[in-house]
Amino acid sequence: MAIAIDSANAHLSSPGLPLALSASSILRGIDAVALNCLPLVWQQIAAREVTTGHDDPDFLIALARLFFTKGTDGSSEIFQQESQKASSFQAFYAKGVFETLDFFGNDFLTTAYPNFERSHQTAKAQDGAEALSE
Repeated sequence: MAIAIDSANAHLSSPGLPLALSASSILRGIDAVALNCLPLVWQQIAAREVTTGHDDPDFLIALARLFFTKGTDGSSEIFQQESQKASSFQAFYAKGVFETLDFFGNDFLTTAYPNFERSHQTAKAQDGAEALSE
């Protein structure tokens, strides 16, 4: 089954089965971590103290909360063994989850690019593939 992802509009679609994703639908049924558990940059994005290049910052925040939750709660989707060794790995993995979110949170900021508008226009997806122009 082929699935197309339209990140600009936060929709998934496959033949005969359109799915709309929203910030609330991503976290439905998940006991997600509180915003204050995320790196500071995500708290700033949520408070609209900084600007991202995404039309829906709440969608990004929901993804960050889901990623952090799944990476730190011992989720069976990630951690398949319950042992002391797995517990040590989980603590190590949780540190990496935090650092990854910090990196990508800062990377979403428009201030991360000397000329964000030019970068945005030259990297805009065309025909489903990222295209860079001079």
